[in-house]
Amino acid sequence: MKIIPAVLTESSAELKRMLSQAESFTSAVQLDIMDGKFVPSTSVSPQDLMQIETSLNIEVHLMVFEPARYLSPLKAAGAQRIIFHYEATDNPQRVIDKARQLELKVGIALNPETPVEIVEPLLPGLDCLLFLSVDPGFYGSPFIPEAAAKLWQFKSRHPEVEVGLDGGIKAWNLRRLEAFGVDYACIGSAIFGADPAESYRNLDRLLLRPPTPDFKPTSPQEELLFQLLNQLRHSPDRPDWEEQDRLIVSPEFEPALARVLEAFNYAERGKPFWVEIIPQHPLGRARDLALLLGQKGSDVLIYSLLSPQVLDDPETKDAAEAASDLKLNNLRVIAPGGKPPSGWHRVEWKIIEAPISGLKEALDEAQRSWENSSLMLIS
Repeated sequence: MKIIPAVLTESSAELKRMLSQAESFTSAVQLDIMDGKFVPSTSVSPQDLMQIETSLNIEVHLMVFEPARYLSPLKAAGAQRIIFHYEATDNPQRVIDKARQLELKVGIALNPETPVEIVEPLLPGLDCLLFLSVDPGFYGSPFIPEAAAKLWQFKSRHPEVEVGLDGGIKAWNLRRLEAFGVDYACIGSAIFGADPAESYRNLDRLLLRPPTPDFKPTSPQEELLFQLLNQLRHSPDRPDWEEQDRLIVSPEFEPALARVLEAFNYAERGKPFWVEIIPQHPLGRARDLALLLGQKGSDVLIYSLLSPQVLDDPETKDAAEAASDLKLNNLRVIAPGGKPPSGWHRVEWKIIEAPISGLKEALDEAQRSWENSSLMLIS
């Protein structure tokens, strides 16, 4: 997911200042243009943009009636992509066709209450679709979570379409939106404050990056963690956008975990909130978390990565028996190099033995069996 700074101002001098600031930390911005009619607010015009030289790639979000009138001036001003509102015209295809004639990239924006199905016939002519997660026209409007759910449903049907989310995005919800398939997030007020460059960098550090292409696991532990993190990142079975799968690990995996997280560009941002290293009784922590989230009706899965020594610990046996008694079906225990534990007499778990290369298949098998927790012995 990318962060696109959203520029909203009605002052040409302020526009010049904001674009100059943005050049120091990004290569692209979204400029909001409003006519005071489609939305109550007004902003700068294409003519204001024409007066400014900038190295930025400019996407323009038109919150105006008669959007076709703005295309030629915006092309002359150097805009590369235009996004107009479906609700602002009675002939969206004409706007798309005119943008194509001008060799502009083009997308459609949808207000929170507009059903996404209405634009599906237009998709062949679009470069992107922008979902508004606020009522448009104002900086700092409250986030509408139903818009993220609508985006997720659309993206599951059309994974090839680039989709953006615009409005109310802050640090608290940014990292959770990645699980919903958001390709880019337009963020304004959370960036353009006292120190826009630092605000942008702080938000950017929250994002989960694809692993560095030259990363090569140097141990079985690293290979296992690398595969596991890839499995958790974009699980399709997370309908509640506020929830994410959890990973609980025993300390023996900490060095390997640090290197794998670095491959996912977490070195500067620190350990993500969904990973916990538990020195004492890690399965007990995983069991408690699985119980808590299960009681809330969450579909989140709890993964506990244990060494063979921890697997044989009496405290682990007690936690396993309690999890079995509670019939937790959202707990997965992964033990590389482990053997079926002795003494787990009251534990009714699904036990799966697989090589590291078969981790995904083992997880899929566990997912198909919802009646009990699963223990995966990885060789």
